Order: sequence, then C-alpha cells, then structure tokens
Amino acid sequence: MRASRQSSPYVLMGVLALLIAGAIVLSLVTAPPIARQELQSAARNTTAARSFVLDYKALTFEAATSPASRAEKPVETGAAAVKFQYQAPDRILQVRNESGLVVSILIIGRNSYERIGSQPWSELPGSSTETSEGVQVAGEVLSILHPMADATAVDRRGSTYRFTPSRKDPLLENLFGTEASMLSKISFSAVLGGGLVRDEAISATGAGTHFELSFKFRLIGTAPPLVAPARSRG
Repeated sequence: MRASRQSSPYVLMGVLALLIAGAIVLSLVTAPPIARQELQSAARNTTAARSFVLDYKALTFEAATSPASRAEKPVETGAAAVKFQYQAPDRILQVRNESGLVVSILIIGRNSYERIGSQPWSELPGSSTETSEGVQVAGEVLSILHPMADATAVDRRGSTYRFTPSRKDPLLENLFGTEASMLSKISFSAVLGGGLVRDEAISATGAGTHFELSFKFRLIGTAPPLVAPARSRG
C-alpha cells in the first residue's frame, strides 16, 4: 500500500507567493498608470466646475537655426492675451486688448453684449444657429481641457505632468494652423493642484517660428457670477 504524500508547507507558500505576484503584475498591466489617472481626473474635475477664469497667452519667437542662435535669448515676434471667464453652462466673458482699448464680449445663452473701454454695453445681433452662441463658445473654452482628459502617455515630475493627447495631430493643426508633420519640438504639459488643472502649456516649432501657448486656470468654482448688463435686463 502506497503511503499518502502531503505537500510541503514551503511548497504551498511558494505557489501562493507566485499567485500573489502574478495578480500584482496583472493589476499593473490592466489598470491605468497613476499619473494618467490623476491628470484625467483633474481635467474632468475642472471641466465639471461651475465656473473659472482662464488666462490665455500666445507667444511666438524666431526659431533658432544655428548653435550660436540657440545660445542667445529668443527674439519674440508676437504676443496675444485673452481672459475668459466661464460660468456653466453657457455664459462666457471674454476680455482682450485691442490697440490700447479693452474690448469685452459677454455671452449669455443666445444673447451677446460688447463694451469697448468704459463705454456702455451694447447688445450684439443674435446668432441664427440652432445651438446658442453661449453653448458653442463655452464648448470651445472647455475643449482646451480635452487633451488632458483623453491623454495616453503621461509622465509626472512633481506637480508637472507631461502628456501626449490621443488625437495629437488634429489638435496641433487646429492650434497652429499647419500640418502636424511640419512641426517639431512638440510639448504638452500641465500643472495640477488640489485635484484640478492649474496650468496647461503647449509648444511647437514650425516654419521658422516657435510657438508657446499658456492656459492658466484660477478661481475654479468661485468666479463671480456673470449677469446681463443692467440696461439690458428684462
């Protein structure tokens, strides 16, 4: 009669260890990396905020063409800045400087108003499109968060996240007005804080010009309410 054989407790411990290790490896492979989760979550949280102020700045520089020019301070060739104030779901205030005058555009649903300098607000002709202008413009402002919400490769260094949007080429062509294949030195980065997007920066070089776009989010969820000008209220 053959004696029964019992498995050694050390063998069982070894098999259990292998199973646990395999489960850990599988979870790391199937679960999104932490940095990508943090970036995507912050983008979604900011998109869902009831309000925020967005300071947008676009700078252009003469691209360095030689080792000597790369060592010199870049020559700025253009600059533009616009402040957006967003209030969900369809209210936008846009403020920009034109030839020394502050031009403000306020959009509330289907109604739009303009003020130049300290002049009184004047109502602009309404949009004839089926979707209200407020919804359209709000969507354009929120779209700057989309590249982070669907980012693929994400690398974190402190509070700064460098990322690659899932639809990088169409985004670059829309932002810079040129084919993505003509651009180089492309960079996407964001700074997070408190589970929200605080800064986003996009840069690229093409056709002898270096572009730098900056988007700074502030007063997230606490921006002042946007209301129709007093003389225009019904």
